[in-house]
Amino acid sequence: MRGVLAFYKRRILRPLLHFSHLLRFAFCSAGTFYSFSLSERLTGARLAQRGYRHKPAIRISAENERLERVEIEGLRVFVPRNVFKEHELQLIHNEVFSPQSENPHVYETDFISIRAGDYVVDAGACEGFFSLYALHKGAERVYAFEPLEALREGLEKTFAAHGEGKIELVAKGLSDHCGTEKFSSVESLICASHFDEGGKELVETITLDDFVTAQTCPRIDFIKVDVEGAELRLLAGALETLKRFRPRLSIAVYHEYENAELIRKLIKEHVPDYTVRFGGSYMMEMPCRPFMLYAFCQEPRQANS
Repeated sequence: MRGVLAFYKRRILRPLLHFSHLLRFAFCSAGTFYSFSLSERLTGARLAQRGYRHKPAIRISAENERLERVEIEGLRVFVPRNVFKEHELQLIHNEVFSPQSENPHVYETDFISIRAGDYVVDAGACEGFFSLYALHKGAERVYAFEPLEALREGLEKTFAAHGEGKIELVAKGLSDHCGTEKFSSVESLICASHFDEGGKELVETITLDDFVTAQTCPRIDFIKVDVEGAELRLLAGALETLKRFRPRLSIAVYHEYENAELIRKLIKEHVPDYTVRFGGSYMMEMPCRPFMLYAFCQEPRQANS
């Protein structure tokens, strides 16, 4: 009898209690003007409570006096020494590589993806995972924007080792103007570094429109954005690129509650042909809001218009 009770408690009662707790958490976000499917709510609640299920195998070793070599799930990148935490790199790896079924931060979905031959913009390159992912998916060219000087040497070495000459590192931040802005480097979580009027660092900025013109880019097909709350400013400086090439957009919008709706309105106002969808439910803060915004046009790109 004791064995039966133990089995019931372990295999039936605990899972039921856990699922009940997830349901309560998933629906405690009254007041949001965003709507989410049950699946999005449960996945978001699970992530907020327990993190990603998968813990990527990771090994960090000294490369030289300035850099560390990170080997994670068969991928090798180089980062500045004593800057990234192990769990931070595992988190970012999950955000890029984990499947949509368990990853509300996913950059590709069943309706938007990187295609072979694409010209890709990686806004907020950080450690370089997404740029390498885009290359793996067949991108012809990746423009990786990362203004933080501390990350530059590692990215250069990573892209030299894996980039096949197809990744161009741009040591500037994408914004709504060309010039400089103050920037805060967050020591406790380097991937959360961001534009900040009270920041101690000064970084160069450029608009995507000016970059595309200066580089005479033949086209832009896919834009990934994760710039810690500066998404609206980036898009304000990219409107001509959107009008001309109609790239697919995959934008992290969870940094501010209103971001998703404000960005949707900006895109639709200037390029009405875009279909805009929200994805994922971010529940680390309340009221909850979308993790991602995806946008795409049915119309083929106009490379020479």
